[in-house]
Amino acid sequence: MIHKVTEDVFFNHELPKQTSSYIPVPNKLINDLIYREAAEREYKITGRGFRANPSMTEFIAMFTLDQPEQGLSRMIGYRNSTNKKWAVGFVAGALVMICSNGMICGDIITFRKHTGSVHDDLRLIVRTAFDEITPRFNTLKDATLFLREKLIQRPVAMDLVADLFFTEKVLSVTQMSLLRDKLYTDQNFSIPLDPSAYFPAWNLYNQITESMKHGAPGGYFQQLIDLNEYFQEKLERV
Repeated sequence: MIHKVTEDVFFNHELPKQTSSYIPVPNKLINDLIYREAAEREYKITGRGFRANPSMTEFIAMFTLDQPEQGLSRMIGYRNSTNKKWAVGFVAGALVMICSNGMICGDIITFRKHTGSVHDDLRLIVRTAFDEITPRFNTLKDATLFLREKLIQRPVAMDLVADLFFTEKVLSVTQMSLLRDKLYTDQNFSIPLDPSAYFPAWNLYNQITESMKHGAPGGYFQQLIDLNEYFQEKLERV
């Protein structure tokens, strides 16, 4: 399970010993590179969030940028670990401004360091991630519009949720429980109790992404990628 942590806690994590085949990467180094690249491209970082597992060995960070559109903020994020479980990975995407739920398309840009030029290599991959921000954000704007305009009924929603859990195995038991408890009561994205009533697929999508905040840090970004692909593909047929 992941939980929110402060910036100080996020930076103050223990690093494993460096070996001939493994060089640990501190979170502070990645943050500094992101801020430097944002400044060079004249982006203003307007928000940031940090999460970690209880043992403080797996981490995710997300930064929102200026120039929001259609209720979405541009986002760049990264994952990191000090238990050697996950390579450093970067994503570009969007955050829903009303609730900070993530949206990601494309692949995770991964990085694993084995030599001594860690600073140079990380700088290059941060640049690559920033290059992806605008094209991926534009793709997600179109995806958002589709989900807002696509009307579904409760039976369809239940089929989608069940498929994500049982068949696709995108959702965990904990996430399913959280989704069940808020499905009809969420302040921003509740769905109607009447099974015949229509509602935007966007509501269901956001409730699922909200539940995804409660999972393993290393898998969070991939879950968002898989969810976006699933919704776009499945709802084209409904």
